[in-house]
Amino acid sequence: MKNIDSAHQIYAEKTAHILLLPKTIKPAIIHRFFCISEIETDFIMEKIALFIAGDERIYFPAIVTILSIKKHNPDDFDFFLCFDERKLSEDMRETLNKNQINFIDNQKLNNYEIEKTFKPMTEGAWPVEVFYNYVLPIYLGEMGYKFSIKADYDLLCIGKYELSEIIPHEGTVGGLSAKVSLLNQGVRPDIHEDLQKTGRLGLDPIDYMNVGFITFNNERFVRNKCFESFIEIYQYLADKNPEAKLLEQIAFSLLLFKLKGDYITFTDAYNHRVLWTKPVDSDLKFDVKNIHYITQFKPWKPIDLNMLRRVVFRGRGCLFSYRNLWLEFAESLPGFEKYCNERRLTELELTALQMLIVKNYNERVSKLEKELINEQRKYAALKSAIQELSL
Repeated sequence: MKNIDSAHQIYAEKTAHILLLPKTIKPAIIHRFFCISEIETDFIMEKIALFIAGDERIYFPAIVTILSIKKHNPDDFDFFLCFDERKLSEDMRETLNKNQINFIDNQKLNNYEIEKTFKPMTEGAWPVEVFYNYVLPIYLGEMGYKFSIKADYDLLCIGKYELSEIIPHEGTVGGLSAKVSLLNQGVRPDIHEDLQKTGRLGLDPIDYMNVGFITFNNERFVRNKCFESFIEIYQYLADKNPEAKLLEQIAFSLLLFKLKGDYITFTDAYNHRVLWTKPVDSDLKFDVKNIHYITQFKPWKPIDLNMLRRVVFRGRGCLFSYRNLWLEFAESLPGFEKYCNERRLTELELTALQMLIVKNYNERVSKLEKELINEQRKYAALKSAIQELSL
């Protein structure tokens, strides 16, 4: 067998161009998660790669996501953050080094032509750089990682993962899935019909997987040409039906259809979105591993009380309940004061917010009660008129 340190050095030099850490210290770090028995043949990483990709604006929320996952799962993952290195400041670099978070410069992935290939989604909420997330399973697979996880930058981990529940040993990808009709997502009837005629869509509704937390079997992802399929589907939709909701989600769902069941699903405990509540037991515990702060109401942004009534009237008043959890964890991290102007609500402020939510719920209930009474009166009048006509 080759000298172990020498083999580590060779691998470190091979991958040094994508890692933030200085080349001289990489062998020791690689040694921590190396599969020693494979050194003579292939480099196989024992840990799972967990990555977040976007533009530089995701930096601090992504740090919160990664370090919250690391807190509850200290031994399972190697972490990667990906954006344009030209936007990486020295204090960002120092924080990444200190927390053993590897950095991937997306300019090193130019051969995939992400920014030329993908048109931005019409919602305008996500930069085109989010599509580097679908290159990284390939890239990390080449580094020796068998499995990888894509996490959104707006997640907060609050519990330990059971890897057997989420890693696709017998599948290409894994995630939280539900049956959704693409027609309800803004896919036009003519496009829907064309997708079915060309074999890209079967019966609708189809499995619709939220891409905020998805797992990859990197080898299968490459073997099944998933990235190429995803490009083809997304470009078709962006050209023919750009107004559809969340094209990335739709394209990924059509990729699932093409995989013909070669994927796994897991519970919403790993991707609990803040628009919904969870069952709470008698000890006031609820089963959540990841809180996913979807919508524009991010916890690092000010609360817009003018929006509260509209949110509550849509049955989403629970959205504000999760905000303090993110801020409580984030404020303990380096850079919080610099990158976040928000602070946790005090107990008194939380009580006031709960009062406002309850007040709006009561108003909504009162309005619905009045509408119900009016409908009952109309029904009674109509019933009486019909009875008179039948006499």
